[in-house]
Amino acid sequence: MVFAKAGIAPRVSLAAAVLVLATASAQAQTTLRYKFKQGDTLSYGLEQKMEMKMNVGGMDITMDMKQNIAMKWKVLEVDQNGKARIAQKIDSIRMSMDAPPPVGGVKYDSRDGKEPEGPIGKVLGPVFNALAGAEFTLNMDARGEISDVKLPEKLAETLQKTAGGAPGLGDMFSPEGLKRMVTQGGLVLPEKAVKRGDTWTQTNENKMPFGMMKVTNTMTYEGPGGESGTGVQKIAVKPVVSLEPDPNAQVSMKIKATDAKGTALFDNTTGRLVEMSTTQNMQMQISAAGQDITQNIRTTTSLKLDNKGG
Repeated sequence: MVFAKAGIAPRVSLAAAVLVLATASAQAQTTLRYKFKQGDTLSYGLEQKMEMKMNVGGMDITMDMKQNIAMKWKVLEVDQNGKARIAQKIDSIRMSMDAPPPVGGVKYDSRDGKEPEGPIGKVLGPVFNALAGAEFTLNMDARGEISDVKLPEKLAETLQKTAGGAPGLGDMFSPEGLKRMVTQGGLVLPEKAVKRGDTWTQTNENKMPFGMMKVTNTMTYEGPGGESGTGVQKIAVKPVVSLEPDPNAQVSMKIKATDAKGTALFDNTTGRLVEMSTTQNMQMQISAAGQDITQNIRTTTSLKLDNKGG
């Protein structure tokens, strides 16, 4: 009996130790932060695909659009709090759209020097030409919050002319509209350390021709998500879209249904966003000229780090 009782204690102690370790592991917290070093250069590729389907007057209409943007980030300086001044240059833009008349197809590649054709091409061409090769600066702190975006003078002038000549586009292509999109883009990290299952939110607003569109992203920390031995962390992204219609808009739009999800991979060792992708399905009700149209839109967006060096 003495030997039997003596054998119980080690087993109980071992079980308790395992339980403590398991609990500690489950509650382990991670502080996610960007890390900047003066002179670092990062290349990112952004790809967006959009498919729109609708029925107008008994006719099924499909529009497909694809856009690729290559950009380069260079860290100019970093302050004592880890906030960086970054120069972001757009190296190239490629865009293609297939649509039936009167919109028609549009193709643009900043590398071939050709002007896009068609009514949409005439509006977007000057904007794309000004964006390609443009370099603007911004501040980004260790959580990824962006501020103080400054556009080059030529780009700002082109955007102002485009916005003034196409009031139906709202401020989508205005200097302030672009600044807002840049400021709200990317992945913002949580203020405090997180454990698996913790969530935080990021809200973006964009003024569209038909109203104010609001996107609230709920991020959920899922723990390590890369190869063994790396510092890559996985974050689930759940966007929720809402729309406040503009009563003065020529076209009325309402969101009937929406479903979206995404994933972000963040390398917490190097302090860099490795990849962020989202897929969104949306159904909208459009009312124009006494006619109601149901439009289904599927959008996939992917932002990837092309080089992991500094």
